[in-house]
Amino acid sequence: MVMHGPDAQLSSLEIASQLTTTNPDAAVVLDRLLRILANFTIVTFSNRVGPNGQVERVYGLGPVCQFLVKNGGGGSYSAFATLMYDKVVMNSWKHLKDAVLDGGVPFNLAHGMGVFDYLGTNSRFYNVFYDGMDHHSIMVSKKILDNYKGFEGISSLVDVGGATGVTLNMIIPKYPSIKGINFDLPHIIKDAPSFPGIEHVGGDMYINVPKGDAIFMKIFYLDRLNRNPVRWDMFPRVKVWSMKQIRMASKDDRRNSGDFGKLGMVDIAYGERHFRTARDAEAPHGNIGVKDVAKMIMAARLRERKPRLGPSRKRRCSDMEQ
Repeated sequence: MVMHGPDAQLSSLEIASQLTTTNPDAAVVLDRLLRILANFTIVTFSNRVGPNGQVERVYGLGPVCQFLVKNGGGGSYSAFATLMYDKVVMNSWKHLKDAVLDGGVPFNLAHGMGVFDYLGTNSRFYNVFYDGMDHHSIMVSKKILDNYKGFEGISSLVDVGGATGVTLNMIIPKYPSIKGINFDLPHIIKDAPSFPGIEHVGGDMYINVPKGDAIFMKIFYLDRLNRNPVRWDMFPRVKVWSMKQIRMASKDDRRNSGDFGKLGMVDIAYGERHFRTARDAEAPHGNIGVKDVAKMIMAARLRERKPRLGPSRKRRCSDMEQ
């Protein structure tokens, strides 16, 4: 549909003709799927008279599709959805009951190892995982850069757990004076693309963290932090009070300012307003709970984060959510 323009409307037969398929009933099956999507206004629906004089159903892109198609580097949630519904992840959900009753991590119970170790053994899932995370990073980073000005005045920024460096590649072009350091496990960054102003560094955060004016973490799986709790009440610039390696990385900054150093974190923080009934006008916030459980499926000892913010910081976080 995208190739035919934003206002194009196609029948299931026209769409199926552009798919690589040997199924003679592909158009019929596709039409049934499109009808479901139309019920949720994901695609539009109308009738038209076909070349043979018969009325046929035609479908077009709904408004939400702007977030589901790849549009010139703008990011797409379809890649993240593909990750969440991949068979590797879905197999982990089958062990959620076991994790509740007996303890453990559903992903580990399903695959015998943690998700980051598993990525080094399955190249197909590795590509699916980081394609989904890269697109998610693009979408989230655009909102951060539109609302958050805390990168001003920073000369070097370390993205801990930065994967392929996509987040830094969104930040550095807007703040070209910043030297970006993308830090992650060696097998994760080995195929990371080269970006101007960004250095890829492989290592283990429990052994050493590259030095920088500030450290940045986005949607960081807190199983990595279960031994080193972080204060969440100072978001988006929080003070580190125990993570030894990060304190060492910010030693000079602490000595000069008498502070613990700067650590910017982007993650889900719960408030009481996130607990809604299905009939509530703000029910979409329930999606946050779905994301939190999805993270619990793959990460160990995740702790629920509740914001404890003053009025000015509440306003700042609200700006980020909009």
